Amino acid sequence: MRCYNSPMISFRELSIGTGQEQACERCLRIGRGSASSTPAPIPAPASFADIEARIATIAPAAVMMRDFEPFKHPDLPRIVTALTGAGVRRIAARTDATALVNPADARGCIDAGIRAFEVPIPLPSAATDATLRGIAQAQDSAAELGHTLFICGCIELCQHTAPRFFDMAQTALAARVDALRIECPDPQHYLDRRALADIHTLATQAGICLFGDGCEAFLKGAVLYEVVS
Repeated sequence: MRCYNSPMISFRELSIGTGQEQACERCLRIGRGSASSTPAPIPAPASFADIEARIATIAPAAVMMRDFEPFKHPDLPRIVTALTGAGVRRIAARTDATALVNPADARGCIDAGIRAFEVPIPLPSAATDATLRGIAQAQDSAAELGHTLFICGCIELCQHTAPRFFDMAQTALAARVDALRIECPDPQHYLDRRALADIHTLATQAGICLFGDGCEAFLKGAVLYEVVS
């Protein structure tokens, strides 16, 4: 069984663009928590010059790339090289994991220095398979390369995903993630406490840490990591 008694890790957020991938396609289209029909902005990568300037202000702290799907950024290899060159020893990325299905991409990014992934777990559908295969390939590639990899599955609860909370958690646990993070900006309306207790039981049996919004009763306020701006 895996054990998570190490101190909390604080990642500095490295914004590499706009339009971060979300687990809920309906929220992505209309904007999280909004009844508006206005579509979300089209995702766009930040320029390498801007990203390089941001790296200079946060290195050598642990860094997590966010706000744009990293594997869609044309300068991802240069960004990782800039991070390692600035002395950043712990590099993480928030990703939908679909690009990791390609073994060459999985091995390449892990070998380059990305050793932690935060993966939003999508609603169960045919498209979910790519995310799960990406997680599995990343785990296999890390083992082949002899590197320790940390993958956190994130469940984002909103009006659309809340009814499938338990199903999404089972999907993440079946993928053998290292931790499961609950993201719920409005726990009073969207967090099913009974389902959370059941998920906690399953996660504990699998040796997987459950943390995030609404999990204080299980972890007494402790978290595995946080991302700060």
